[in-house]
Formats: sequence, structure tokens, C-alpha cells
Amino acid sequence: EVPVGAYDLHFETSSSVPGQDADLTVLRGSQFLCQSAGPTSDEQCNFPNPQPGTYTAIVDAYTTLTNFTILGSYSLPPDEIFTDGFD
Repeated sequence: EVPVGAYDLHFETSSSVPGQDADLTVLRGSQFLCQSAGPTSDEQCNFPNPQPGTYTAIVDAYTTLTNFTILGSYSLPPDEIFTDGFD
């Protein structure tokens, strides 16, 4: 679940084994947002200013995958302690 205010949403797949092939597709709800479909298992989808909601990352494997990683991350702005801008 990506919250309001999140930024730099990033999905990435990778493998340390040469010759593997996997493609990455990202949806928000049922809406298609991104597909990364290169000839290896190193794929990524980036969203600098994502809308809040539930995102789904789908991996289609075209070879057997070993030592395979999928990562999803986002950033949040720092918390403001004081409303006058001073910490």
C-alpha cells in the first residue's frame, strides 16, 4: 500500500545468474502502469510521483529463476515537528 505523500516508487527484479529471463509488470488496482521486458532478469519500473493505493508487481519467468530478487520501495517526506519550519 503506497500512502499519500510517497514519492520515488521503485520496483526492480534482478538475478546474479547469467542467462535468466523474467519480465516485470506493475499495476495499480486493475490499471496497467508499466512493463519492463528486456532479455534478462534485470528489470525496473519507476514512478517519481505515484498516486496512493495498492500496487501489484507481476513477474513472468521465461527461464528457471535462481538467486532471483524482487524489490519494491518508496520514499516519504521527513516529518515536520513544528509548523513554523524550525526543528
